Amino acid sequence: IFNNQFTSALIDDLKDLKSEQDSIKSKKVNQIREYLIEKTTGIEKEFQNQNSSDAKLRSNIE
Repeated sequence: IFNNQFTSALIDDLKDLKSEQDSIKSKKVNQIREYLIEKTTGIEKEFQNQNSSDAKLRSNIE
């Protein structure tokens, strides 16, 4: 009986650890996703600003 209880408790602990690990992974993935979205948005804005500047230069030259 003791051995069964010990094994059962161990299995429960492992399940808890797995759940905690999954939660941490999920948070990390979300943080990385947010970071990438932020970076790509910044890059898109830079391109838009550059295109706007290029258009102004072209119109000034013409």
